[in-house]
Amino acid sequence: MGDGTALLLRRPDIREAERRLAAAAARIGVARADLYPRVNLGGALGLLSGGFKAVASPLVSWAFPNQAPARSRLEQARATERAALAGWDAAVLRSLREVETALAAYDAETRRNRDLGIATREAQAYARRAGARVRLGDAPGLLQVDAQRATAAATLQQVQSDLLVSQNEVALFRALGGGWRTDTGTK
Repeated sequence: MGDGTALLLRRPDIREAERRLAAAAARIGVARADLYPRVNLGGALGLLSGGFKAVASPLVSWAFPNQAPARSRLEQARATERAALAGWDAAVLRSLREVETALAAYDAETRRNRDLGIATREAQAYARRAGARVRLGDAPGLLQVDAQRATAAATLQQVQSDLLVSQNEVALFRALGGGWRTDTGTK
């Protein structure tokens, strides 16, 4: 099926949690930048006495004596990142649980389907033998009818199991991140 990590990263809930974590990490950088001085360049252009003049000057601002608000914003950003990391962990664990559940259901139904296939073939063989016995006059016609009913019941169970195997394949595919559109552009 491929690399499990790459498949899980295709899930929209994992991608969303990853984006939230990246945004929270970026906010830490912004909050940390508030602890340092800022240097802005300002300038002016103008005409004075028939001549063109340009003036540029730097402007330095720093809230050094009062850094408590900047530090509290930094701590808030770190707390937000920890919450986003916990959300990412929860999304990964939830997706792993969904994959495990889907895989177990698929495996169990596949095994059941195989057993039902064997039972269906055995019922068909019994129906053929019962038909032969009835044609030879060795058994009553009701035996053949009963064998055909058993074959029909086994075939019905086989078909229902085929459907469940298909549904479990789809559930596993979706749990692994398949089927989601990863492109957002237009054609």
